[in-house]
Amino acid sequence: MDRNFKQTEYIRALDIHGEVACRRNRNDVLTDYYQRYKRDIRAYIYAVFNTGSFDPEDVIQQIFVKATEMEDLHTIKAPKAFLKRMAHNIIISDKRRQKTRDNYSNTVIQYNQGQVESCEITPEHICDHSEQLSIAAQAIKKMPYKRRHMLLLRRLNDFTYAEIAQKFSVSQSCVKKHVARATKDLNGIVTRAI
Repeated sequence: MDRNFKQTEYIRALDIHGEVACRRNRNDVLTDYYQRYKRDIRAYIYAVFNTGSFDPEDVIQQIFVKATEMEDLHTIKAPKAFLKRMAHNIIISDKRRQKTRDNYSNTVIQYNQGQVESCEITPEHICDHSEQLSIAAQAIKKMPYKRRHMLLLRRLNDFTYAEIAQKFSVSQSCVKKHVARATKDLNGIVTRAI
């Protein structure tokens, strides 16, 4: 009898705890996550990324700004892992943006120094692009049916991988492989032709 009473009390305590967690204010959840996991996230950032061109405190701030936009914050089962993944994604995105900015800056500098041709539309440019389009069209026609149609659906019609997978009754990874292979082949053919 005593054992059943303890189990019932334990289950009741879990229910009450669950209800309390669901009722908690978003700010309380965020504050709790911040206080609990800030050091772990900072240590993760230092360990994985060696803090080159970014400040870990800025990344942590971005994490919690994004977290405020989330709907069901209290339902996250592994908040520490989730927040680390957010940090990882933020840093990778920032690195990509920085690389794009650097490439653009280098192109502008080269253009100003006369190392890059101007972007004016000339008959020569039109002719070159027409030839490239013709070569690309021929290469696409020579592709296997599935690969060709998956590439066209993805690149021209903006179908998602899931939509294409459903249409062809294959997995999304299969679609991704076909599209990646088609893109690689096409880039190789056009690059060799130039």
